[in-house]
Amino acid sequence: MVNAQQWLESQKKYNTKEKRKRITYLNIQAERLEGDLDLSDFINLEEINCTSNQITSLGVSRNAKLKGIYCNRNNFTSLGFLKNLPKPEKLIGLHIKNNNLNSTLKDLRDLVNLEQLTVGTDIHSRLKQDPYDYSSQIYGQFDHIYGSLKPLRNMNKLWYLEISNTDIDNGLEYLPDSLKTFWCSATKARPNLLVKKLVDQLEVYGQPNGDHKRNYAHLLELWKQQENQVRLLELFDPGFRG
Repeated sequence: MVNAQQWLESQKKYNTKEKRKRITYLNIQAERLEGDLDLSDFINLEEINCTSNQITSLGVSRNAKLKGIYCNRNNFTSLGFLKNLPKPEKLIGLHIKNNNLNSTLKDLRDLVNLEQLTVGTDIHSRLKQDPYDYSSQIYGQFDHIYGSLKPLRNMNKLWYLEISNTDIDNGLEYLPDSLKTFWCSATKARPNLLVKKLVDQLEVYGQPNGDHKRNYAHLLELWKQQENQVRLLELFDPGFRG
């Protein structure tokens, strides 16, 4: 493994501030990088792909044009770096699963134009030694994403959401109607994951469809319809649920 900052600034394409200033797309995936990475000099950066390293955080305080962050399979421990985005409303894609996170989704509240979000853990990435997944060298490491989906309530453009193998256990009512793909499964290898509570609520209305039978978006729609009907009934009979 090599220090991410030192490696980046030693590369011919990025070894001066002037060069870094011109970069709009930064692809540094699977370079065996570790540690924090400050992107302050990349002031025109629109997208970064640092997938499959051991990066622990990104410095994004001067990245006002950033639209996409792809950092699956790293060693991030917090989502707090996102609070430093100067224009969080610009971000439309955030992919940060298979890290070492211990967090709720509260740091995502300002990402109101987000269209794609992936958090959680792909179990196979943690149980197998993947030669392209350097994070898999840390056996037993899983993201611990927990709490509510409420921080996503203003993301009215969100159409793709993955929260599989998390401890998110409430807040279906806050998800936008724009969702077309919603993965929220719980692996049999970890039966106590709290996301299973959401799965159980949705599977009352059927089974997931799509690729690998993981898409719960149509079941979410049915769940919302039922909840709206119940709320209407409660207007006339406050004790209806009881």
